[in-house]
Amino acid sequence: MNFTNHGRIGKHTSAARQRITHQQRQQTDRLSRVQSQTYQAKHAHYEHTDTHLGGSDGPQTIETVRQFSAPPRPPQQLNANLASDPNTHILVLWHIAQHIPRLRKWVIANSTADAQLLEYIAQQGGPGVEQAFEALFSSMK
Repeated sequence: MNFTNHGRIGKHTSAARQRITHQQRQQTDRLSRVQSQTYQAKHAHYEHTDTHLGGSDGPQTIETVRQFSAPPRPPQQLNANLASDPNTHILVLWHIAQHIPRLRKWVIANSTADAQLLEYIAQQGGPGVEQAFEALFSSMK
């Protein structure tokens, strides 16, 4: 075995380890920056405010208050008004047609219901569906 080559291999291995360690540190730094930016983006909707009240002793700091930009929307009530409203999203209409047979007749009355949705309702049937289709077809004459 040639010890000279072994010494060179050791130097190359050491240099490679240093490069890998340096690369690992860079990746860790990048990951930390990304995590920090993600955290900041997630929490950007909070406003941190200190409230100061003036009294006889001067201003007093109450604790920091987080205020949400807006509360979440309440859940939609699935009813005849929603099923027949032209502003109701098509996916909501599909949900109604698939899961609430008693409201299918009102989906038929919705002007935004497309042909596929109406075909589905016609195939599934339900209370008042035939009469709703008769009313729809008579209105088209």
